[in-house]
Amino acid sequence: MSSRQNKSDAMDDQSEQSNSESSLHWDLEQSLENTSCLDTVIVSSIASTFVDTLQNSSNSNEFVTTEFGEQLKQALRKLMRAYKFACDCNRSRWDFAVEITELREIGVSSEELRWLIGKRLVDHAEESSRTGDTKRTFKAAGGFSLADRTCFTLTDIGIELIRDQFFNEPIDPEEFELTLRYPKWDKVRHELRLGGKVIKKFKWRAANQEAILCAFEEEGWPPRIDDPLPPISEKDPKRRLSDAIKCLNRKQINPLIRFCGDGTGEGVIWELIE
Repeated sequence: MSSRQNKSDAMDDQSEQSNSESSLHWDLEQSLENTSCLDTVIVSSIASTFVDTLQNSSNSNEFVTTEFGEQLKQALRKLMRAYKFACDCNRSRWDFAVEITELREIGVSSEELRWLIGKRLVDHAEESSRTGDTKRTFKAAGGFSLADRTCFTLTDIGIELIRDQFFNEPIDPEEFELTLRYPKWDKVRHELRLGGKVIKKFKWRAANQEAILCAFEEEGWPPRIDDPLPPISEKDPKRRLSDAIKCLNRKQINPLIRFCGDGTGEGVIWELIE
């Protein structure tokens, strides 16, 4: 790549970052994980640890392990129940996220909740919505931090393992296939994924690129969307949209998706790269 192209890329990225907003609050429209296309070795390793922890032990810690397993089972069943309610209502699983107070009432400790996070069985975020709000909103929770308003949802890994261990319900093949055919934009992690693979990750918020990805996510990834960028005085909207599309195609970790204009300068199209 020429030095001129490198400078152009840097300028485009800087332009995107200059338009970033300072708010740390994000709506969680979809689940935080989309990893149904799992590596067999990873699943086997997690499943083995999961089963070993829940089953009774013959060592000196048998009492602790038994108590821990029963409480954990109750918490996971509650999270699975919330997930099923969300599916039945055709809503995001975050609309039915379980509050930390409910899990602690069951007897699950902070250490056990952090274990679930570390094993990627659950995702957590701090609820920011208030009484009277029309929708639940959350802000990202970093690492293993927990707060009074922390809420939890099952990840796809957690759903698969719980179905196998507690309910003996395999993942629906159609549901699995959809994860391979449609991307997933994670607003909290600033990641675009397909089938569990990260396509693009933003270290800083890029307002224009993220606006396009949010629009696709909210509409269920149709083949085309109208230009979602809000107008800015003295800026050509078609040029602005074109620049954002070019940035979306650059620096992809796994180049699995291609974005392009619709030919009118007023819409965006996406397609899988074969």
